[in-house]
Amino acid sequence: MKGISLPINAIVIVAIAVLVLVVVAAFFSGSLIPASLEMKRQTVLNNACNTWRTAYNCDSNVMIDEELVAYTDPSNPAKESYTVYELCELMGITSEEACRLNCNCPAITS
Repeated sequence: MKGISLPINAIVIVAIAVLVLVVVAAFFSGSLIPASLEMKRQTVLNNACNTWRTAYNCDSNVMIDEELVAYTDPSNPAKESYTVYELCELMGITSEEACRLNCNCPAITS
């Protein structure tokens, strides 16, 4: 008596279907979208940098004190606006000098 056998084509189709279902489930669960938060933060930082460069000529006081961007980050939904430096910190840039350079502003010379 022969056992039940599946043609190789059927096995390949089932494997592809399972793979597609896993990818779709990962997409809807949010596992494939964490990069979109980083892209959103980078876009907001770029806009703040442009405003800081053009309107305020890279003034350090504005970088620290003036909240140039209305933005609500998922990590802190209560905060509704950010300074350039705070946006740099969200992107992992922790020094003022690195933030200036990221925004294409000249380094501060002492």
